[in-house]
Amino acid sequence: MTLSVEGTAHTDLATDACWARLRELERAKHYVPGVTDVSFATDAREGLGTTRIAHGSAGDMHETVVEWDEGRGFTLVLHRGERPPWPFREARFRYAIAPDEGARGTRIRLAMTVRFPLGVAGRALEPLARPALARNLRALAARVARHWETDAPLG
Repeated sequence: MTLSVEGTAHTDLATDACWARLRELERAKHYVPGVTDVSFATDAREGLGTTRIAHGSAGDMHETVVEWDEGRGFTLVLHRGERPPWPFREARFRYAIAPDEGARGTRIRLAMTVRFPLGVAGRALEPLARPALARNLRALAARVARHWETDAPLG
């Protein structure tokens, strides 16, 4: 069973200014709740194949870039070592930016796609997981916008 949810936010910043911030993968420690530091498991700090490690209160989460769209966004596969984070069979996270149509600035779009194990039992998790994930993504998109606009860590 695959579940996809997204959250969006607007910032008055130009898209190129947003991309300059988004491509700095270590910035996650400034806007992702619970993340206290970011390190890298690869020599690369950006681009396809880069793996960052988000350190935090819930343990370490490895995030490997599997798609890199220069100037527009990237997709991460989330994992703990070689395994996906519990309770998922697979988890992907997409950061994307685009000019905000009809408004000055940029639309930030965060999307998470997860696959649950357990067949029918996994499908039973969707009604519980969807609202919580959507709420968290909307809040995170707003935090990303606020961090980019102020350049201040949000803790």
